[in-house]
Amino acid sequence: MKEIRRNHNRRVWSTGLLLLCLILLAGCGASETPVSWFSYHEEETVSLDAESEEKECTTLILTHSQEEGSSIYEMAEIFKERLEAVSDGKYQVEIYPANTYGRIAGNYHAVKSGRIEMRIGGNSDSCMDILSWIPAFTDVEPEQLMEKLQPDSPLYALIQKECEQDGCRLLGMMSPMYRVLTSSRKISSVQDFSGLTIRTVEREGDTRFWSQLGAKPTSAYDIDQLYTALQMGLVDAEENPIEVICSRKFYEYQDYFVETKHRFLLNGFFINETFWDSLPETDQGIFEDAVSYALREGDIYAQEKQKEYEALIGENMEIVELSEEDHEMIRQTGGATVKAWLEEIYGTENVQKILDSLE
Repeated sequence: MKEIRRNHNRRVWSTGLLLLCLILLAGCGASETPVSWFSYHEEETVSLDAESEEKECTTLILTHSQEEGSSIYEMAEIFKERLEAVSDGKYQVEIYPANTYGRIAGNYHAVKSGRIEMRIGGNSDSCMDILSWIPAFTDVEPEQLMEKLQPDSPLYALIQKECEQDGCRLLGMMSPMYRVLTSSRKISSVQDFSGLTIRTVEREGDTRFWSQLGAKPTSAYDIDQLYTALQMGLVDAEENPIEVICSRKFYEYQDYFVETKHRFLLNGFFINETFWDSLPETDQGIFEDAVSYALREGDIYAQEKQKEYEALIGENMEIVELSEEDHEMIRQTGGATVKAWLEEIYGTENVQKILDSLE
């Protein structure tokens, strides 16, 4: 009887072990904790040989800073679906929106360092930093800039070269959009900026720009504290892209939506160069296809959302369009100041190179 019981226990144990193995082997990406290509590469536990007879799955991490409903959020989802479909599941994408990946802020530096494979967002290098401030001291509009940001353009090549020096690769650019000022005080002309307390990002260029216009810039409140700061009247104004203004409901405590046209929001698809170089040429083409598709479809989505945002703003705020004379005054004062600052940190030659690429 004891021998029968022992044999029975062995069969139960063996069956359980078999089930456990099947569960562990079932399906790519079955683990609750995603493992990126970099983890595989460091541990050398998985072969990425494209000629492998067995179908393998590579998981890559894509981060961005925006919340659900934003154009970047939608674009990331479109890219994921396209890449996974076209690659027949060979590549899986784990998306971390709103800076939710681990201890990093989902930023460009994480792609540079190789902690993650991809990011949709901006970078702080000279080309895109200068471009973001271009409308402050020129009359270039978003549509004109987008024409110069096509992959076969000299301007795109400048950005690409700088990215490669960082260890990144640029796969495409989103359409630029203006950052906008909202205010609880009436703004009808440049003179009305005098004494206005504006919440800005913590950057010297922003401080110089707004100070030159007579305002009082402050970076005392981060984006999560800004709604309360506006509610309590701790600041008079703030500046952000329209989708942030709407998603964060800043219009509930701001009366005026001022089209200052002083700065662009620029975002691109970035991928780590080491990861990119590890891909077979045909697979690189799959990534480029997925990015192009996401940019095209995402742009359509962004245009539709823009109409919704404008309607929401129109219902809750007074829209102020400054005169061309006011815009020219902004370019000659705050714009001239920020241009000088850009030349200080990046060099006059580099600023001029960007300007020349826009002609």
